[in-house]
Amino acid sequence: RRDAVDGLLATLASTDPRVRATAAFGLGQLDLALDDTVDAHRADRARAEQALATALDGEADLDVQRPLVRALGRVAEQAGLDTLIKLASTDGPLRAEALVALGVSGARRKASRGLDATLLAAVAASLTSTDDAVRAGAAYALFRQKAKAPEPALTTAFASKDAQVRIFLARAA
Repeated sequence: RRDAVDGLLATLASTDPRVRATAAFGLGQLDLALDDTVDAHRADRARAEQALATALDGEADLDVQRPLVRALGRVAEQAGLDTLIKLASTDGPLRAEALVALGVSGARRKASRGLDATLLAAVAASLTSTDDAVRAGAAYALFRQKAKAPEPALTTAFASKDAQVRIFLARAA
């Protein structure tokens, strides 16, 4: 397992964007294999989180950025979550993806940030977005992070024509 982690981390630096995207996917799958009661596994998670956040910061290709964001949602517990919250707070092309990744992270043991004011502000603002994917991502993050959004944002989001948004909001209640 450690050799695989080392190989995936090294592959994030490939010159081929398809290889970088695949390495990000592989690092995201580590979540299924890591046991947080084992010191070596916690260390591997931290290394993967740091490498993914660093790679995302320097990556220009949107087709590589997306799997990096998704992988962070699966393995992040610290700084990677801050990166996702920052992306969810922008109007950029990764906003919806970051909100979904925050939802995925919230379903995990130590990665829930349901009381984080910055996360709550990003989710509340995203619930009122005119972009269906952003609203759905925000509703999913709200549900999986076990967070509470301000009433005006919820009222606006519940009026969405997107059934998925309403389903996630109902599950969050």
